[in-house]
Amino acid sequence: MESLDYLGKININFKTTSFQDFFIDFQGKLLSNFTINGAVVNYEDIEFRNHRIKVKNGALLKLNGEENEIQFDFVNSFVSNSTGLHRYQDPKDNLIYIYSHCETYFCHRWFPCFDQPSIRASLDLQVVVPDEDWVVVANAQALSKASIDKPQLESSHRTIPGKSQ
Repeated sequence: MESLDYLGKININFKTTSFQDFFIDFQGKLLSNFTINGAVVNYEDIEFRNHRIKVKNGALLKLNGEENEIQFDFVNSFVSNSTGLHRYQDPKDNLIYIYSHCETYFCHRWFPCFDQPSIRASLDLQVVVPDEDWVVVANAQALSKASIDKPQLESSHRTIPGKSQ
């Protein structure tokens, strides 16, 4: 039986002047290899519940407006109701289709992010597919395509950030 989970690696870059109420939205299953600005974060210092990732100790964050970088790996499940990363197997051609609408409220159901109305950012997307027959489509031109370990193919896209009205 095929896995209905997928793996991801997130790299979030941001600037802040306050540690108070700092959290990342994510409705996923598992986090691992968590770092802030290159330093490993102990799992006791991370609270992951109610679809939020909170770092309890802000000592690793730069609060003077300098760039911060948070990186970690994650595991999540595909959905069948279009409210995250949707996986569908067409009964006619038996092919698997994976897509996301990436609607405002549902981004955190696909990948970890700041899914908050006051925060806007661009998204650089790298997709690894099982073989060269898969087609990757995004709302921007592909920056690159490369065979990384046949029969897989990697496709990179930079999307245009959303704007609030």
